Amino acid sequence: MTSLTPTLSRGCDWFQVPSQPSVLVVGRLPRRAALRVLECHGPRAAPQVASSLRSAALGTALASLPLRRSLRRKLRGACRSAQQEVSEAAATATTTTELVLEEEMQKLGLDADAQAVLLSAPLPAALEILAACREAAEAAEVRNPSAFVVARVRKLQADQRPQPPAEGSRLQLRVSKVLSHGQGLGFWGESEWVIMVGMGVLAGELVEVCISRNFKRYSEAQLISVLESSPDRVQPKCPLFGQCSGCQYQHASYEAQLALKREHVSGTLRELSGLELPSDIVELTVRSPQEYHYRNKITPKLEAVSAKHGGDGDLLQPDGCNGPIGFCEQEWGHEQDASGRRWRGTVDIAQCPLASAAINAQLPAAREALRVRAAEALGKLRSPAARRSLARRRRSPLVALLRATTLDGVVQSWEEVATETIAEVGTFKFRAGNFFQVNSPMLPIFVTRIVGLAAEPLQGGDSLVPEVLVDLYCGVGVFAIAASRHFQRVFGIELDGGAIELARGNAVANGAGNVSFQACDAGDGLSALLAASGASEEALRGERSVVIVDPPREGLLPVASEALLDWGPQRIVYVSCDPATQARDLKELTAKGNYVVKRIVPFDMFPQTRHVESVVVLERRMRAE
Repeated sequence: MTSLTPTLSRGCDWFQVPSQPSVLVVGRLPRRAALRVLECHGPRAAPQVASSLRSAALGTALASLPLRRSLRRKLRGACRSAQQEVSEAAATATTTTELVLEEEMQKLGLDADAQAVLLSAPLPAALEILAACREAAEAAEVRNPSAFVVARVRKLQADQRPQPPAEGSRLQLRVSKVLSHGQGLGFWGESEWVIMVGMGVLAGELVEVCISRNFKRYSEAQLISVLESSPDRVQPKCPLFGQCSGCQYQHASYEAQLALKREHVSGTLRELSGLELPSDIVELTVRSPQEYHYRNKITPKLEAVSAKHGGDGDLLQPDGCNGPIGFCEQEWGHEQDASGRRWRGTVDIAQCPLASAAINAQLPAAREALRVRAAEALGKLRSPAARRSLARRRRSPLVALLRATTLDGVVQSWEEVATETIAEVGTFKFRAGNFFQVNSPMLPIFVTRIVGLAAEPLQGGDSLVPEVLVDLYCGVGVFAIAASRHFQRVFGIELDGGAIELARGNAVANGAGNVSFQACDAGDGLSALLAASGASEEALRGERSVVIVDPPREGLLPVASEALLDWGPQRIVYVSCDPATQARDLKELTAKGNYVVKRIVPFDMFPQTRHVESVVVLERRMRAE
């Protein structure tokens, strides 16, 4: 039972809870009791008193009093009345203070910028700054009151700004969440300073970290040890996990990875698009049949960074091609060039647990061939600038390609045409160095599901079956050819003319006679299709039309978004490997109210990594909506 101590204060009876001195329970109150409370305890007590009257402690305290039910009811009503009067008095006082503040600013002749800065400060602090400015002006110590006020407010804000922990210091931290790029997020101290921890942590874990760099609003930290582990933590299979940048989630169970990716898609699309999406609209992440050894392509590189950018200049010499071959380090290095830019070294990779068995079998020989090829290429160049330029090229002789296919084995030439069979979909030719999904075991599931989403009955009843499909950014025609069985006419649009030639051959090889392809920009696609196919504009823009868009990581260009809105298909199936750019495009596509998001399906095309494929289905609004 809570005991109450009665206290008399100028005609205002109130009780104080000894265990909680800040909680005041007001008893009998005259008409102006709230003002008397303010008079007795000062203006600063108003928020405290009002807060205490709203708190649960009030009900607990009243219940503990040996009072009749009717008296207790009257006492509770008096307290509510007092709360309302206190709130009204506080609001009146605030309004009066703001009027005084405005009058003082006009007297001092503050310009608009200074007034805006001053109004950003708390009212008591703003009044103190104005008083100091007035005194200094009267003493002729200030010539520019506006500058004086701005400087004082900035100093006040700087003094109140949370201070980060010192660089190099060690501290313990509870990880609140894992961000979309794999870093952990935690808060430190009473100010809840934001700290981003490098890869290798999970939500809920207690970790020891070392602060590496401080920024204006957050700090970066490196993981030292895990003090309390999450139940989702598992032992990574790769001994280089944490050093190599290829994986971010090997320390998490696969079920936890799927949940993280669903959370990342949901959070990114909501925050960056600004759309009010239903809480359950994001479906469970579609799992990959294989968690390891699923990649059909890797591109290890020989470390050859110039000394100008912080690297070892000897690696650019023909006899210096004995550096590590693999992938970038997870963390940025400590080495810096003259401008302060840091760089990441290369982790030597002898075997990769994500790569297919066929690729790992060919990797040792490919590494030795890469060293020979790099030495020959560098030996032909005498200028250090030319060698640096060669090292920066994505398809330079310093980068190896290993592409595993079901029919051609492991292809190692960028321009060679490879052939891949997708179960229950078809056989497709593509250039080994160009884009083609890297998760071979997942491809049949992924393609079949995308086509199924596109071919579902449209709004208006089961009888409204889509008839026309346009595949934007179609590549070599995988989606278009797979969908040819479900649509009367299918059109593919791709800017790469070489890919279109392969797509046309793939259509013939797979017996897709109702598919036609056009090499053109996505923004010009409709007019190009009309001219090349002879189809009517009504057919392409009709109520039974669907568009699949699978753009590169950069997302849709503005001209492509405008063309898509101008086409006005009944359904858009947007496939993206970057939910951030997808969210930006969704904001554009839904801005005019023509489309509404109906489904969101994440696909785990990249197990053990932070990457996720996000598929969003948009439907054109019905007139009644």
